[in-house]
Amino acid sequence: MFEHAEIGISARAILGRALGWLGDLRAEVAALNLCGDSTEGVGGSRARWSSEVCCPNDGFWIGGAEPSAGVDGRSTQAEPSGRQEMRGFICRAIRRPFRLSKFPVTVDQFQAFMHDGGYGESAMDRYWPTKGKEFVAGRNCEVNFDLIQDQNVRDVFRAYLMEEIFPLRGPRCMKEDMDTTTPNAPVVGISWYEAVAFCNWLNATVGPQRLGLPSGWIVRLPTEAEWEFAATYRGGKKVQFPWGDAEDDLAMRANCAQAKLNGATSVGLFGPGSAAECGAEEMIGNVMEWCSTRWRETYVGYDRLESEEVPHWGQRSGAGGDLEVESLRVLRGGCWSSSDEKCRPTFRDWGHPAGRYYLVGFRLAASPG
Repeated sequence: MFEHAEIGISARAILGRALGWLGDLRAEVAALNLCGDSTEGVGGSRARWSSEVCCPNDGFWIGGAEPSAGVDGRSTQAEPSGRQEMRGFICRAIRRPFRLSKFPVTVDQFQAFMHDGGYGESAMDRYWPTKGKEFVAGRNCEVNFDLIQDQNVRDVFRAYLMEEIFPLRGPRCMKEDMDTTTPNAPVVGISWYEAVAFCNWLNATVGPQRLGLPSGWIVRLPTEAEWEFAATYRGGKKVQFPWGDAEDDLAMRANCAQAKLNGATSVGLFGPGSAAECGAEEMIGNVMEWCSTRWRETYVGYDRLESEEVPHWGQRSGAGGDLEVESLRVLRGGCWSSSDEKCRPTFRDWGHPAGRYYLVGFRLAASPG
């Protein structure tokens, strides 16, 4: 839609914003239609998905640095830690096919959740994790800052989260963001709890057929391993970016600092040129994306922990499993203000699950339930 080379990025951003306010009728962007069962047509209810992604049985290389000759990769794991690219290993944590939504969830789509009572009292037991219930109820829930091990980072983060513009509780306290961001841009200022509740709401209220998914599939957040595999493999080979190895035209493929757009932009702005092999677009830049995976400083024991911490998606809240654990959660993909170093699909970051950030949104994943 926006991929014509003769139209500059800045001009595309202006056109995309205007389209959002006039009414963006792309089915993968518009609000979900909860009134009908049709999965077709303009404004239809289904999100448009990537093709099905299947990881090889022998795993894939996750993280930076290529494995040494004659080594399975595990000896190189857990070098530097923290918010950066880490030396990786051969990951075998993906054991089922999955799909990703073509774009991050838009403002228009998230508002459908709000309008359907997603923050209401009756929704709490259906969609929200236990800690999320405290969050949405507006009670003075205690934020566990001890989840952040580094004292200096903890102090900075505590001050950041406690600022008045980043309230930790209540339904959409960052309402001004919803009112001023174009409806076809990724929704931002969404905590991990809210992203989880949105997925559970889709499973309970809309269902796979109306979302254009096979029967028995569920919607959820992607795991970190799924996100990276989809973003870094083409033709069975590891590449530097979702679109391949070309990095000299990063600003033409991703809304990063180099593009100088200074904010989240309408989804689809960069066209198929930004897409991963599966068809998911804008996995780099625009907004960082929540993953379901708990943050870990290293990759030590990663496969085992991923297998043990399977979230209970599609069930009532409070059902147990990883969704009930208060933990820092992984962020991936970089955003509109990210440097070239951070706009790499192997770069890792984290966020507190109660944190609302202007740079963070989320993308859906789907798989057999």
